[in-house]
Amino acid sequence: MKKIALVLLSVSFFASCSRETSPDVYDDQNFGAAETTYLGTILEMHEVHVQNGEGLQDNTTGMVGGGVAGALLGSTIGKGDGSVVAAVAGGLLGATGGAALEDHLRKSKAMRYIVQLDNGELKTIVQSIEPRMHPGEKVYVMISNSGRSRIIRK
Repeated sequence: MKKIALVLLSVSFFASCSRETSPDVYDDQNFGAAETTYLGTILEMHEVHVQNGEGLQDNTTGMVGGGVAGALLGSTIGKGDGSVVAAVAGGLLGATGGAALEDHLRKSKAMRYIVQLDNGELKTIVQSIEPRMHPGEKVYVMISNSGRSRIIRK
């Protein structure tokens, strides 16, 4: 029973690592804040990948969570020195697996849009794949005071 609870806790913990890049989602710091909005036309769109960090060492949350879970599960195997060895091995395997899982969960596909504003200026904005917009489509480019930008259909 402990093992099942630990696995469920780990899965829910790692699921919280994923990011939201939708133009329809606002964080609490931007809620109610004024944004500058421009009218523009999409010139180009390209699918891109978004990730945090470049290597497994950048995924400390997954590494620590996986290491603890692996050590706890490993310690239930064997007795005496065998239990200690299994806990250490479980911790190492769990840390590596947790870091890899966090890395996978933090990667997402997105769209990079190049938009020409009606004043002639070009803006490049990366946001979630959906809703997908296409070249030639008229859009609003919204830029918050914190610098977060998004595009929405006109």
